[in-house]
Amino acid sequence: MMFYIETLDGIRFDLKQYGLRGLKLEMDSLSPRHDTTTVDSMDGHIDIETTYEGRTMRASFLMEAKNRVDYHFSRSKIFRLFNAKTKFYIIDKFEPKKRWKVRTATRFTPERINHNVGLFTLDLISSSPYAESMGTTLNPSYTDGYLQVSSNEPVQYTFNQSTFKVWNEGDVKIDPCRFPLKITFDGASNNLYIRNITTGDVWLYNGSTVEGDVITLDGIRSLKNGFSIFKDTNKKLIKLVEKGWNEFEIFGATSPFTISFDFRFYYI
Repeated sequence: MMFYIETLDGIRFDLKQYGLRGLKLEMDSLSPRHDTTTVDSMDGHIDIETTYEGRTMRASFLMEAKNRVDYHFSRSKIFRLFNAKTKFYIIDKFEPKKRWKVRTATRFTPERINHNVGLFTLDLISSSPYAESMGTTLNPSYTDGYLQVSSNEPVQYTFNQSTFKVWNEGDVKIDPCRFPLKITFDGASNNLYIRNITTGDVWLYNGSTVEGDVITLDGIRSLKNGFSIFKDTNKKLIKLVEKGWNEFEIFGATSPFTISFDFRFYYI
């Protein structure tokens, strides 16, 4: 099997039950969308911004039924499985730590080779141009292989000191307005200050916590023990640079405390 298919709940399909064998997964490159403007009496154009369309790919299958009658029954099951309204994950066997959330993009017709064997290719589309890691930094999948990027700096995502580094293996900046990012602080503090030195982002809480309190920066939300404290913060967000280290410092925290970072990696 050259690739795998999973439900959005992470349940892997046994394609053999459908009489299917994955033959090939072909990935297209990024599809850029250039935003430009022109100026009267000026040659050329001015670049404003480049963004990406969703990602397209193709998966080829061999379908094999027990007999002529079973072929039609199996074909109907396959039509239901790839019905274009249901999204699923597809994972390349040769890049097992990445997954793409896709759905069928166009109609497809199995080409019948004989009375019980057929071939077909699915055109697939992902609304995102990026693949995501199978697991998160705090809940890695068994297929994930986070890198030991240097002998002196092991990759970790839970800390109990005031200065530390967070590694983003992905090709994409983690902006909590676009991608899930959960930062959790557990412990006592006064006017807690969290700064990503690498990006310059600062998050500040104008309040205090005691031992057992938990502050969570979950996407754009700021919570203390599950209740919003957004109005008592500087209303800023913490982002992580792509493909590299993010150097952090914390002020206002009283030891012992822990701070953790939970997010996925996103790949081109």
